[in-house]
Amino acid sequence: MSLLNNVFTPSIVDWAAEGAKLSMDTTFPEGDSAKLTLTLTAPKTLTIAVRRPRWAGDGFRASVNGTFVDDVPAPGSYVQIRRAWKSGDAIELTMPKTLHLEPLANDPQRAAIMWGPLVMAGDLGPEPPRTSGRGGGGQPPAPVAVPVIVSASANPSDWLKPVEGKPGTFRTNGVGTDRDVELSPFYRLHRRIYMAYFDVYTPAEWARKSADVAAAHERQRQLELSTVAFLQPGEMQPERDFNQQGENTIVARVAQRTGRTGRGWFSFDLPVDPSRPNVLVLTYHADSRHPRTFDILVDGQPLASERLEISSENRFFDREYALPPALVRGKQQITVRFQATGGSDIAAVFGIRVVRR
Repeated sequence: MSLLNNVFTPSIVDWAAEGAKLSMDTTFPEGDSAKLTLTLTAPKTLTIAVRRPRWAGDGFRASVNGTFVDDVPAPGSYVQIRRAWKSGDAIELTMPKTLHLEPLANDPQRAAIMWGPLVMAGDLGPEPPRTSGRGGGGQPPAPVAVPVIVSASANPSDWLKPVEGKPGTFRTNGVGTDRDVELSPFYRLHRRIYMAYFDVYTPAEWARKSADVAAAHERQRQLELSTVAFLQPGEMQPERDFNQQGENTIVARVAQRTGRTGRGWFSFDLPVDPSRPNVLVLTYHADSRHPRTFDILVDGQPLASERLEISSENRFFDREYALPPALVRGKQQITVRFQATGGSDIAAVFGIRVVRR
């Protein structure tokens, strides 16, 4: 007979068919040892297979009654021990936790930082005071600066250092942009603002990213200089100012930014400049669990049929739609309508801008 042990949590197993009880004691989650003790009604020959977790690398040890097991298997497999067991026998394991990255499958530059099996979260400071009353009230919290990891090494042990006097707590060492950050196991961070995924770049990658950000800022500056009108969907007063109408539509929120979405339709009245070519610039967010299809109409005339595909990218992006001269000729204002199609919903729109070309 054999028994497989996969987890390391304080527990007792009553194996009545074999007249055995097994108890597991462990120093987890923050320690690195576990002990499996047998209680038998009579000596018994059994195979006990104990998991060597994938995260338990160098330093892993297994022993029976103090005698180390030779030739332990590779991480992610089992230490199989077959022998005549007697009551009081014990298997002891030492499983040092190491730091490593777990990148997202579709975004290798965004990763969780793991300490053994524990997710490490960056501590970004205390939560803002909680307001009372319906709807929360008060002002929205100020944006929190989120650090980026910039290092030539993909091994967190090279740039995460233990914090003295705080077991299980680490701090980035000179690689946080624009600041270093302290990390603790996720379960410890109560009433704190935290980050569980980190953007990790090499210096060369960060230089390219910084250049892209600078170019985006310049593009935004040029947009603002040529803007005829800008609307922030989802905010009450701006939507009133631009005569928001619609059916089966709701406000969306991502990263403290509001937008509007829905399974029906919504529209806004927007100023235009009939003396110049006009472009409609719409801001979307890439993250979506399913495709979104919808039509954009101007004064009832089709402008574009859109489809945004499934994505887990966490970014806002703009799309431009040139307004045909016939749709703005002689007008000071147009009505832009978003209409769901194909049983889908409208991709949340986080910004609407009319610009001159």
